[in-house]
Amino acid sequence: MNHSTLVALAVAVALFPGVVPCQNVTSTILAPNPITMQYSVGAQITQSTQPPGTLPAQGAVTAALGAFPYLAFAQANWNRHDEASRSLVVVGNWLAVDPSVSAVATIRAHEFVAEFNAPSPVPVTLNIARTSHQIAGSSWPSIGIDVGNDGTIEVSNLSTSGPFTVASSVGPQPLQVRVLFGPQALGAGYSSHIVGIEALPDNALSIARNSLGCGPAFMFAEPVFAGRGVMVLSDPGVVVIGLSTQPLFLQPAPFPPSIPWPCLLMPAPDIVLWSPRGLHIPLPASVRPVQFHVQVVFVSQGYGLWTTDGYTIGAQ
Repeated sequence: MNHSTLVALAVAVALFPGVVPCQNVTSTILAPNPITMQYSVGAQITQSTQPPGTLPAQGAVTAALGAFPYLAFAQANWNRHDEASRSLVVVGNWLAVDPSVSAVATIRAHEFVAEFNAPSPVPVTLNIARTSHQIAGSSWPSIGIDVGNDGTIEVSNLSTSGPFTVASSVGPQPLQVRVLFGPQALGAGYSSHIVGIEALPDNALSIARNSLGCGPAFMFAEPVFAGRGVMVLSDPGVVVIGLSTQPLFLQPAPFPPSIPWPCLLMPAPDIVLWSPRGLHIPLPASVRPVQFHVQVVFVSQGYGLWTTDGYTIGAQ
């Protein structure tokens, strides 16, 4: 066992028992220019415009004919959601015209800017994906992507076949992604186009399950922004971390009894901690490279000890 690595890992766990919110990546949505929706019935035109500026976390600008369900409407919408393990911005638009009315719904060319922020440099992977649904025969609007908002269009027309992925960094300067929606007009039917911009931790981690649990409780591990680490999420229990495996058969039999494999605890008990909801394990440069094993043990009156799935985690 590498004692210096064990000490460094133990100190990291002790100093950072939870994910500190200010260490996470957060998002903001901006409208650099006015966003205008409109519908027309004959010569009558009705418009609704979202002025430029910082947008609320969730919202929409809509021009609609009649009461819901609308006979014709044009809408641009947006929302954002930040977690310890990801920061997500979703922007899009939606056109619909009922065939019973002679109306045209129109969306002018418009832009959104997704901005990601962190107080210090955080390596991230950006996944930018498009989802489109529209009536057959309607025009296919272009959606351009400018990573960095520097005037260079990396993708002139984002495809629905899969995400466009970029490795980048957030903090202390913001990372901006500009999304450019082309103009649309629709006389009947529907058209919906959505773009999701997801920032994920790029922590140079490998996470692999190494054993199956023998009880109903859960545990899983996922990368988080804070400390370039990993979050072990679980029901309340004893978290066991080991730099090596030291398989131990726990008694009594598994719960429920129908499970055909034994209760096996894989990690050596190098670090043992009680946790009510899981554990944040930061993996700074002082710990890397490292490989360790983690599993959670539960105590049940009448059933004894049982285990969750176990994982092997490597950090380069």
